[in-house]
Amino acid sequence: MSHKSFLDDNLLLAPTTLAHLDNEFSTSLTDCREHLGMSQIGHDDDRYLWLQFRWAFLPGHDARVHRLFSLGNAIEREIIEWLRRYCDVITHDESGEQFRFAAVSGHFGGSIDGVIRNLIESDQWHVLECKSASRKKFAELIKTQSVERWNYQYYVQAQCYMAMTGLKRCYFVVYCKDDSSLYAERIKYRSSVWQQALERAQRIIAAAVPPASSWPNEMYYRSRWLSDQQRAVYWRKQMPVRSCRTCVYACPLVDNTNRPVGQWRCQLHCHALDANEQRRSCGDYQCIPDLVPETKGETQ
Repeated sequence: MSHKSFLDDNLLLAPTTLAHLDNEFSTSLTDCREHLGMSQIGHDDDRYLWLQFRWAFLPGHDARVHRLFSLGNAIEREIIEWLRRYCDVITHDESGEQFRFAAVSGHFGGSIDGVIRNLIESDQWHVLECKSASRKKFAELIKTQSVERWNYQYYVQAQCYMAMTGLKRCYFVVYCKDDSSLYAERIKYRSSVWQQALERAQRIIAAAVPPASSWPNEMYYRSRWLSDQQRAVYWRKQMPVRSCRTCVYACPLVDNTNRPVGQWRCQLHCHALDANEQRRSCGDYQCIPDLVPETKGETQ
């Protein structure tokens, strides 16, 4: 093989292989979390959270975003190993499972990165939360010197985790993906923020129909972050993904029981629905009317 031919073959190989890797990645209902996440509850829009909880649309993560998540997880593990050189860090319970918490009969939940103590700043136990950010976003954090002002959704997430663990501080670490700079902040627990988050979760979980949008129109910048499928369902331009959760007969069970996983019930067939049944739905499926695409002249 000539030198030129070898180069030509490899130039063709690289983009073809990468395209194949991208095309192999897809999402389905199995990628949808079964609960409303404590990492999500600080999101600015009730409608988005309700549609996600009801599996009305798919996560919408393409291969690039999936790789970003994987990189974030790898960075998190690396930060934890660095901290272990100087501090006590626990990331799993006695059975080897990640620490997970649930509220609202198991429909509102989350998992923490770990707990940490013996910081130079304090020897008390803290919730440990690790994030990564681009250079631009990291610069904004350095300027504000406040997770609360920088990313309120992260701040509420930390408050939820402190409430569930009973700890009064969260050690929040952010890693800059462009130059490996680090930022850390000891966030104080605020019961009022937790109470607002809990009440919001209860309201969204109990709602039988999607809340009105807090966004002014389809061109609003937050809306543009959605995938095409998510945006179409959100603005009632397309039918939602079919599952029991978008059916008028299914509802989440909410009572005084402290379940680790939320339960759903079909009111038509009078029986509990496990996650697989919810994904399959049945022949009596009837879409929630407020999710059906609008007809001309109809107002939301």
